[in-house]
Amino acid sequence: MRWTLVKPLSLVLAVTALAAPRGAFASAPDVSVEHYEVGGSPVVVVRPKEAKGPLPLVVLIAGLGELARGAKAGAAGHVERYGLVPAYRAVLSGRLDAESFQGLVTGDDLEGYRQRLACGFGGLVLVGVAAPVDYSRRFERYVTETVVPWAERTLNVVPGRRGIDGISLGARHALILGLGTGKFDAVGTQQAAVRRPAAVLRAAPRARAGAVVNLLTSTHDPFRPDVLRLGAALAKVPVSTEVRVLPGRHDKRFAKGPAMIDLLLFHDGVLRGRCRGAAAQRSPP
Repeated sequence: MRWTLVKPLSLVLAVTALAAPRGAFASAPDVSVEHYEVGGSPVVVVRPKEAKGPLPLVVLIAGLGELARGAKAGAAGHVERYGLVPAYRAVLSGRLDAESFQGLVTGDDLEGYRQRLACGFGGLVLVGVAAPVDYSRRFERYVTETVVPWAERTLNVVPGRRGIDGISLGARHALILGLGTGKFDAVGTQQAAVRRPAAVLRAAPRARAGAVVNLLTSTHDPFRPDVLRLGAALAKVPVSTEVRVLPGRHDKRFAKGPAMIDLLLFHDGVLRGRCRGAAAQRSPP
């Protein structure tokens, strides 16, 4: 329904009532990384060691380089290759600086993220899954019928309040699965490999009512034109879509900085109803 292009240099924040108070974590927060086997495949769970009450669930899908190396590398991609844990610690601490973003986000852009964080961060349970290089219905069923039910039984998460996120090829998987199954409230992506978006657009009309999509790309991302075109196309289906363009290339430096912090703030904002980046520029439907 709505396509929002959020320009980081002119970020506008809509301040809304918070779903939970700030300060849910100790002044020296830490993050746990736990390894499990679910349905015969490895999963990696990342969550804060100190949290009050159940947390929203977010499923993570890694990029091609990690998925091609096998199930263990794919499930652990966000931890081992993308710097998820340091980014999580930075967000939990309530303090973001240029180093938190690998030096790619500074000035007004950095201040915008600090203001988003000031709305409060309640924490998330993140579950990295093994995924095939080629998307399949078997993988889709594995996530929705095995991993999600297991997480909701086992990990003290909020039942039914779910997000999914991916990077590069994993972002394309996340879009198809997150929209097409109608089981996710938040669908996040970093530098999505969407040169052929037909499968995403076919899935989009089946999205859960009120679902929000985040398309994060960068100035030197080779997929940036395709991501922007996809954002415009998604304006015609019943989802809200936010498009962000930040400095950087399609590389691990971008993943370890802007991508991981944006992932955390986006999903916390949507799944808890907190303030998010509002429309700096909107395209017509």
